[in-house]
Amino acid sequence: MLNSRINLNTLLSMAVLLFSFNLQAQDEQAAPNRDAIKEAFQELATELNFTETQTTEVKRIEEQLRLQSKELRNQDLTPDEKRTRLQEIRKNQDQQLQSVLDENQYKKYMEWRKEQRMQQRPEGVRPSRRPEGENKVRKGKGN
Repeated sequence: MLNSRINLNTLLSMAVLLFSFNLQAQDEQAAPNRDAIKEAFQELATELNFTETQTTEVKRIEEQLRLQSKELRNQDLTPDEKRTRLQEIRKNQDQQLQSVLDENQYKKYMEWRKEQRMQQRPEGVRPSRRPEGENKVRKGKGN
């Protein structure tokens, strides 16, 4: 009995250790990506002639989205509920951005943001364009 307890404790300790190494590796991988995004944002802000206030506000709005998205991932909701909530969060963010940027700046910023998101996706992964419930094969005239 004592031997099986020691083995269980050893296994649990190893699992915790591996989990912590995995988290550390993820943080280390994310850091260069965040730095690249920050650098790209600075270039964009310069290119679009953001004022200091606009730069500060856009960074604040983006950080707010990041925090809300992270919080949403940790909530006990269905995937559909999470998707709906994220759409609401992004809509709110877009409204805030429109109030801070002029029309041309907003348009170019949204293009840049879309490009950044595509670069962050793993290769070969594309967002689904089908509305909920349309992932199944439809039966038509030939089926």
